[in-house]
Amino acid sequence: MCNRTKALIRPVMIFAAFLTVFIAADVAAAASKAERSPSTPQFEVLSPVPVTERGLVTHGSRSGKTVALTFDLCQSKGAKSGFDQEIVRILSETKTPATFFPGGLWMRDHMDETRALAGNPLFELGNHSWSHPDFSRIPPERMTEEIQKTQRIMWELLGYQTRLFRLPYGRYSEQALDVIGQNGLYTIQWDVVSGDPDPGIDADRMAHWVLGHMKPGSIVIMHANGRGRHTARALLPIIHGLRKKGYAPLTVSHLLGLEK
Repeated sequence: MCNRTKALIRPVMIFAAFLTVFIAADVAAAASKAERSPSTPQFEVLSPVPVTERGLVTHGSRSGKTVALTFDLCQSKGAKSGFDQEIVRILSETKTPATFFPGGLWMRDHMDETRALAGNPLFELGNHSWSHPDFSRIPPERMTEEIQKTQRIMWELLGYQTRLFRLPYGRYSEQALDVIGQNGLYTIQWDVVSGDPDPGIDADRMAHWVLGHMKPGSIVIMHANGRGRHTARALLPIIHGLRKKGYAPLTVSHLLGLEK
C-alpha cells in the first residue's frame, strides 16, 4: 500500500515541478515582451531646435516685469561638488520658482537630490553638460557626448529630458551653439552675473549688485553646488527686493514661453 502510494506521488511531483518551471519561463517571457513593448517610452534624442532659434538666449521679454533666478550645479571630473540645501529651503518657503542646471556628473553623485529638485513643482532642471568642459575649445563630437550623456542620466533618473542647456563657464563658439541646437536644446545664458563664486563678494554686496542690474526679462546666474559662498544669505534679500520692485520670478521655460 505504501509503495503503491509513493509510486503514484512521484510522477505527480515531477509534473508539478515541470509545470512550475514552464509557468516561470512564460512569465519571464511576457515580462521581457512588455519591456520591449512600443508603449514603453524609450530614450530618444530630441528633435533639433529650428536654425533660427539656435542663438544665445540671455534674457526674456523686456515688456513685462518677470525675471528668472537660475542656479548652476556643476561638477568636473575628480572634484565632487556639494549641494546648498539652504537655497532650496528659501526658495520653497518663499514660493519662488527657479531653474537649476545640474551637470551629469553632479546628478550621478546626487541622485536623491536630483529627484527631490525635480519633484518640487516650483523648480525645473536644465542640462549643464556632463563634466563641465569649455565648449569653445572641444570638438563637436565631444559636445554631443557631453550633452547626450547628461540627457540620458536625467531620463534614467526622472523619466524625461530637458530642452534647456547652460554653457560651462558661459563660453561658446558659433559651432557650439549649432551643435547644442542640433541636439534639441536651447542655450540659456544670462544678463546678470551674481559673482557668487568670488569669496570677496559678501551677501550684502551680492544682493545690492543683482537688484541694481535686474531688468524686465533678466536671467541671473548663481550657484547651488556649494561654490556660491554667500548665495544662500543673499537670496532672501534678492527675492524680497525683486518683489518690492514688482518683479515676479519665473522658471526659464515660463519666462521664454517654452513650456510643453
